Amino acid sequence: MLKFNFDARRRAANWILAVLFLAGAPLLAHFLYSWMGFNPTDDGFTLAYSRRILDGQIPHLDFITIRPFLSPVLHMPEAAWAGDHMLMASRLVVWVQFACIAWIWARMINRMHGRPLGSPACFAAAVICLAFSANTWPIMAWHTVDGLFLASLGLAICTGERERLKAAGYALIASAYLCKQSFLFAAPLALVILGDWRKTRNWLAILAPGAVYLVYLRLTGALDDAMIQFNAHTVLKPILDRYWASLTPWFLLGYLALRLIHRRPEIGLLQSHPKIQSWIGAGLICALPLYDKLSFLFNGRPGAMPHTIFWVVAGSALYYAVDGRNSGHGRLAGRVSFLALLLAFCVSVSVGAANPSLMGGPLFLILLVNSLEVVGMPAIRTALVLVLAGFVAFGFNRSRHMHVYMEQPAASLTCKLDGVFHGARGVRTNPNTFAFLEDLQKAVALARQDPWPHAIVPDIPGYWASSVQRNPLPIDWAKNTELNTVALLSRVQDSLDSQGGRLTVIVQKVEAFPLRYGFKPLRDPEKFAVAHYVRTHAVKRGETKYFELYR
Repeated sequence: MLKFNFDARRRAANWILAVLFLAGAPLLAHFLYSWMGFNPTDDGFTLAYSRRILDGQIPHLDFITIRPFLSPVLHMPEAAWAGDHMLMASRLVVWVQFACIAWIWARMINRMHGRPLGSPACFAAAVICLAFSANTWPIMAWHTVDGLFLASLGLAICTGERERLKAAGYALIASAYLCKQSFLFAAPLALVILGDWRKTRNWLAILAPGAVYLVYLRLTGALDDAMIQFNAHTVLKPILDRYWASLTPWFLLGYLALRLIHRRPEIGLLQSHPKIQSWIGAGLICALPLYDKLSFLFNGRPGAMPHTIFWVVAGSALYYAVDGRNSGHGRLAGRVSFLALLLAFCVSVSVGAANPSLMGGPLFLILLVNSLEVVGMPAIRTALVLVLAGFVAFGFNRSRHMHVYMEQPAASLTCKLDGVFHGARGVRTNPNTFAFLEDLQKAVALARQDPWPHAIVPDIPGYWASSVQRNPLPIDWAKNTELNTVALLSRVQDSLDSQGGRLTVIVQKVEAFPLRYGFKPLRDPEKFAVAHYVRTHAVKRGETKYFELYR
């Protein structure tokens, strides 16, 4: 009876802490940081696709998207109902996603390591995980975050105790590759890591999301266009080169540190002081990533070792696979390490952010929990994690104020976008970006004097997320990142030509990316091929300070 009451109280405490974290952390972060900054490059990019789908357009067929379109579908509610608060609403959703990812991994790592952390320490570990994963990542609707969220949610189900729900968990993991192709092999490899590969229903669950997607493409006639768009980038080789360059000695460090922690074998000189050997191992495995993460949060130096930390965790996973699989929780600890490495690699396959920093929180927690095995008293472990969480939270707050994505520091974001950029009420930016967006309204007003529609190239995709007029071009972000092949670029050029004199094209005079520094003329014909095409094939009809109008 006493044991039953204790278990019931523990479950109740866990539920209370879960609600506090999953509700409190996103709301607090949203209140503190979501107002910070707007960049006219990729901010609102996913939401612009959401708007197209809400308007009845067929992805791949009616517009170009070089990724599957589940992310825009997930963020349709913000585009449909948030109105002038669209960006703020989408940022709250992203904070909720980050909080869920952090909580899932903190609980999963703790459980699969034999629960060395009590409920308060696990709560603090989730805070650390949130800070190290979100770090200075832009808080905006984004396919990589959506994929990581779905995959993490699926893994939480698959590693749980309810066998009947596992198929649903694997379907969720598989759905991640409908946000971003880099998650394609996450589900089958997770199936192997967790030892569930013998069950046919799990394989069917993995195949189901892709099958539904292919059927949709076939029925809508978008299959051929989708295949062309999915092959726009091949970034795997340079990413593999980065991992290979950091393979040794960090891989060996992780492996040897775990052997020291578990005293396999005991070092002769320290046989009479075995705890010292374990402490040396704990220091080796935890000091390096902790220094890297904290130096970024406090000094503003970007973490130079995301791939290094990846390999340290890989080395520790090898220990559990080779030496520690039969010792206590060794098999489960090895599995959660391999799962974290799997998703870390998936998020690092990227054109713009080719590193595993979004999984920095879970990777660090794995090393931290391994290090805490040398601390025998649970109360001391809890105290250490709580102190570290407070320290990390302080650094996280400082870092978010110092390093706003493609913006000036938060103290310089003095200009409200209310009434200047629809959908951005509550957001503040720097004076340069504000002047740029204010001038955009003047350019749009000039364009609306004509009876035909207008387009904007090459940036500002967020404009179309809440615009009354549909974008007449098949692309919202007309930049070579999204138009990386001749076929895709030709499709946009053909669209421009087909509309002839019945379309006003607003072309930026300055680049949007470096606006926080100043106004750099937009000239690069390769990087901004669509803008260059308009300038060389259309007639200039007017201009404002930062924009030109062509027809």
